[in-house]
Amino acid sequence: MESPEAKDGLLPVERELDERVRWFVQLRWVAGGTVLALGNLLRYGLGWQVPLAVEGIGLGVLLYNAVFWWLVRRLEPQPAHQVAWSHVANLQINADLIALTALIYFTGGLHSPLLSFAVFHIMIASFLLRRRDVFLQAGLAMALVGAMSWATWREWLPNETLGGRIPSAAATHPTGFLLALLGFAALLTIGAYLASTIGSTLRQREWQVAQAQAALQNAYNQLEKLDEAKTRFTLMVTHEIRSPVAAVQTLLTVLRAGYAGNLPEQAQRLIERASQRADTLVELVNQLLDLARDRANLTPLRREKVLIASLLQQVEEAYRPHAEAKGIELSVALPAEPLTVQGDTDELGKLFSNLLSNAVKYTPPGGKVSLKTWQENGRVTVEVRDTGIGIPAAEQEHLFTEFFRASNAKRVAEHGTGLGLAIVKRIVDAHGGDIRFVSEEGKGTTFWVSLLEPAEGGDVVTHQ
Repeated sequence: MESPEAKDGLLPVERELDERVRWFVQLRWVAGGTVLALGNLLRYGLGWQVPLAVEGIGLGVLLYNAVFWWLVRRLEPQPAHQVAWSHVANLQINADLIALTALIYFTGGLHSPLLSFAVFHIMIASFLLRRRDVFLQAGLAMALVGAMSWATWREWLPNETLGGRIPSAAATHPTGFLLALLGFAALLTIGAYLASTIGSTLRQREWQVAQAQAALQNAYNQLEKLDEAKTRFTLMVTHEIRSPVAAVQTLLTVLRAGYAGNLPEQAQRLIERASQRADTLVELVNQLLDLARDRANLTPLRREKVLIASLLQQVEEAYRPHAEAKGIELSVALPAEPLTVQGDTDELGKLFSNLLSNAVKYTPPGGKVSLKTWQENGRVTVEVRDTGIGIPAAEQEHLFTEFFRASNAKRVAEHGTGLGLAIVKRIVDAHGGDIRFVSEEGKGTTFWVSLLEPAEGGDVVTHQ
């Protein structure tokens, strides 16, 4: 789970200003170029009497935008620079409002078709600035446009009418002039209020989401620490238990062999049962150690070329006596050509030992267990198939869960750890492989393990 803070240490709500200021600079390149192109189009394409000052304003926008571009490149997205980013955002809006007021003046003043762009600019400001700053910028826009309109209405400034296409401000009735100014001011105020309210709400929601994400990340980190502590405890306890359990197992073996003298039949049965329990406990301890080591990454995988036929033959030889003792037909089908996989020989041995052990263990007498392997599309697939008890359909989704044992497996074998297939899944995942299975209760189970072939070069490891 990733933290809401990125490498720069900023939450998304803090990074928002930096990103939008950069976006605003990019937008201004388009705006300045558009003003230059529009002035030329109106003058030379349509024959309008457009003042050269329009192109001058467009050029000026591009020039001061170059300054802002340079400033933005120098500022880093760090929490300590957030005030500076806010200042840059305010300066950009100030400069744009001055340029826009000049453009409004040269395209008809209070009657200019560009007057509505002032409202648009205030709406942009609401997504960059705090609410107070938005209303200050709206006040600046009112002051600039109001002063310009007053000066043209009083004819302190020449009236620009685009060659008579726009009514002269000086000819406007005082009431009409005042209503136009009030309407513009009301439009700016309403626009600033609505846009800043929406912007503030969105930023508040984003902040709440970021805070919730940070809380979740903290909880996740705490869970990881608890899991690490649990893993260390498991390693310590199982390691301490392993030696005395192994000693008990050895002593029971000595008693069963009769080295301590002849024992009554009842005592022999009790020792046999105790020996079976000790074997189960040793298996549990060993599998717990394997699982804990995997979690703690104490035994990193060796990456080597493994001859899969040699490995499978070794596993098959280890479990053939068990299969023959139960009257199970165990067959192995290996291709003539040598197949190799990329991985750790010992870990892959555990993987296939667990699968074959389960197949033999849960297949009734007279059943069949088979091992088969082949190569396809740069991967080697190993199939372990049995005609055993199968896995109930409702329980198959839990098959690779630690300590899980199917209900019918508990009836067949009372004792078991439920860790074998969890270890299998971890080993397959660590090798970048894939494991699939199909099973039908009462008919058997088939596992397919797909592993990567090794890259060219390197020595082949055979399992001895």
